[in-house]
Amino acid sequence: GALYTNQEVVYDVVAGHYYEAHQEGIRRSLPNFTVKMREKAEVTILSAYPYTEGPQLMKPIGPAAMCTKGGGAIILLATSRSPMPEPMLHAFDVVRQMGSDRPDEVLLNTFKKRSLVLNDAPIDFNMALFFTEVYKAQYDLTIVSRDIRREDAERMGFHFASDLKEAIERVQK
Repeated sequence: GALYTNQEVVYDVVAGHYYEAHQEGIRRSLPNFTVKMREKAEVTILSAYPYTEGPQLMKPIGPAAMCTKGGGAIILLATSRSPMPEPMLHAFDVVRQMGSDRPDEVLLNTFKKRSLVLNDAPIDFNMALFFTEVYKAQYDLTIVSRDIRREDAERMGFHFASDLKEAIERVQK
């Protein structure tokens, strides 16, 4: 397999047994893509890029959580090519209607029973819902976007800001 830079240029190639080649690829990639942190941040600001659609926008929150102190804030800058999908927004409505103050635990118990919150929704909607609820239980989450409607962000349980300055001011308070 080829190893790429963040500019999509091949810088190395590994071959062999799929597992061993994968492990070697990881070993060779780590120096190029890791950042050492002395401590976790109080506030992490990140871009959702290259994700620009629906549940994919939630993917960067996981890595941000690894860099942020519990109870800290995560500010996600997001550009969306299309409106948030109604089935995904509806999934957040369903979780709120369950009436728990710990929706992350309700969702975990639902998944442990090998069930989905919405059986007619794509699996990625259910996963985005689950991980967003887990992170909401631990962090203050804000979406900054000109493309996502405030109502949709709030329906998903995020704080909303139309620009980064507004998000930072809200977190400072």
